Amino acid sequence: MSGFCLEGHGEEVCRPEPEAERARELGQAEDQVAECEKSLADHAALCAATDRALRDLLAADKYLADIPFDISHEEVQDQIAVLKGQSITVHVKREALPTLRVIVPQSTATVLDLNRAIRRTFDLHQKRRRRKRELKSSSSRSLQPDYELGVNISWRYIWRTYLLVLDNCGEPAEPLLDDQQLLSSYGVGNKSVLRLWLSVWSLWCAVDPSLVMVTVTADSLPDGNNNNVKLSEHGLQLTQTLNMQRQEFLQQACKLMGYENASLEDLNEQQMDHLLVDPSHKFLYCYVPKVACTNWKRVLMIMTGAWKNGTDPLEIPASLAHSVGIFQKLSSLQPDERRTVISDYTRLIITRHPFERLLSAYRNKLEGNSSSARYFQTRIGKTIVKSFRENPSNESLELGHDVSFEEFIKYLLTPNLSMGYQANQSFNEHWEPAANLCHPCIIKYNVVGKYETLLDDSALALYLANATNVSFPTGHKPSGTSSQLRKYFEPIPVGAIRKLYEIYEDDFRLFDYGLENVLGFEFG
Repeated sequence: MSGFCLEGHGEEVCRPEPEAERARELGQAEDQVAECEKSLADHAALCAATDRALRDLLAADKYLADIPFDISHEEVQDQIAVLKGQSITVHVKREALPTLRVIVPQSTATVLDLNRAIRRTFDLHQKRRRRKRELKSSSSRSLQPDYELGVNISWRYIWRTYLLVLDNCGEPAEPLLDDQQLLSSYGVGNKSVLRLWLSVWSLWCAVDPSLVMVTVTADSLPDGNNNNVKLSEHGLQLTQTLNMQRQEFLQQACKLMGYENASLEDLNEQQMDHLLVDPSHKFLYCYVPKVACTNWKRVLMIMTGAWKNGTDPLEIPASLAHSVGIFQKLSSLQPDERRTVISDYTRLIITRHPFERLLSAYRNKLEGNSSSARYFQTRIGKTIVKSFRENPSNESLELGHDVSFEEFIKYLLTPNLSMGYQANQSFNEHWEPAANLCHPCIIKYNVVGKYETLLDDSALALYLANATNVSFPTGHKPSGTSSQLRKYFEPIPVGAIRKLYEIYEDDFRLFDYGLENVLGFEFG
């Protein structure tokens, strides 16, 4: 026997060596871990099998098919309480979102109880949506994103910003303001319908301390003496609600991507080249080429007084709107003045799906036949043809007028060509990522517009800037580019699309754009 022995009281007591004892204990621990892991694996497999069996069982019965297969014990108890008349069902309607069906006790429920029930119901719905997506992705071959950019709902922010109001067939109703009041005191009963309304009488953009306060009343709306794009009071409320959601998403994305500590001092003069200011209206606009920037520059010319021949933006020649030196830039201000802009001004950015914007630039500058297109074809198109086309014709080499979209993508993915002629090693502004032009995590825009909602967002920005003498042109029409995306991207190899996505990844993530709706897949 290995170890050492002691003699005492006529007996010899032997003990194993300490190293052997430790090895034995370690072996026992490893066996226990292995047994535990096997048990967990068996449990997970059992849970999965139970889920599948329960789902199949419910789906096969027409009376049970609408019951969630992962229904919780609490939900079962709630349904029993409703059937016994001990609880009531309240329907909460939200703009452009599904109605929430919430269950609360019949006689004792307070406003606070309802708020908590709404949160529980919403969280449960979100959990089920995520689970459905996971099940769908696990059974399909579609590529999934390698990040989960979900925004945690701030319920404190929700209840500070929105009011619960009983839908009383169009009649005015008292908002549910007192958390301790019984729901019955507000007239809320079984099958009552409540609406979430924006609290417009004291609407604070609470996403960030530097965001402006907005108060919308019927008396303060534009008077209709010109052709402004106008929104009704309700329209402004809805547009501002969506705008606030975009701001919160952008702020959370900046934090998740590690940009939250970026500051204005990090930008040099050239990086502020697209940041235009109008001190008279306390207004900043970052222009992004191929995102309605020509019309917005026209509007800004009227706001600043640079155009004195009327208030119709469309009368201003596009070439004049793009003239060098016509606008004041943020870079021209002193550091303390710049900080004032970031804290006090209305700050507007209009964004667009990155690939849609890229395709628009290609179609306009390399596929078109305008004088601007001929300039780009001569300057860039000829280089692309020479670099990527086998056996090009003399005409193509001379004019660069027939560059294919696939050749254009190859050009973008070749930095020594697409960035080589730029002194600051960036793309041409027409396909430079919007995040590089506008620095959204630093400027903290309080109007985050999108090309898809251009007219409403522009009207909101002008309203906040108190620019009542000018309108955003109502003649804006969809370009048709979005409907062409799949056609142009179909011949492009997936590997090239992935590399292209990486170039514009910040734009996708910061401004909440994806690939699935336009290309039919996401990247994993």
